[in-house]
Amino acid sequence: MERLGFPEHELFLDTPAHFSSWPNPDYTNGVRRFEFRWQKPETPEEQAQRERDSIFPEISIAAEVDAVSGNIKALNFPHRWFERPDPKIDVPMHPDASRNESATPDPKAK
Repeated sequence: MERLGFPEHELFLDTPAHFSSWPNPDYTNGVRRFEFRWQKPETPEEQAQRERDSIFPEISIAAEVDAVSGNIKALNFPHRWFERPDPKIDVPMHPDASRNESATPDPKAK
């Protein structure tokens, strides 16, 4: 974790992972995967309220593991800690670029 620079506490990695047998093999042509996810700890009351409000848990990292081979098939990092600002790019934009003007060059212009 230190080599990757992941903050254990902020990403809930210092808590036990939640486990589920997902997705349903009927939806994946029989392929079985297990999911391990680290999420914000919550009391049973908080979980019940979140589920009543149809809110997904705050997940930091989720791993999908092939049930047969044991290989990690997907790693997802949905936590806002992993978000990065859009890179700034230097592309000149004409203020009237949104107009639908012809892009055909004027043949008289040189």
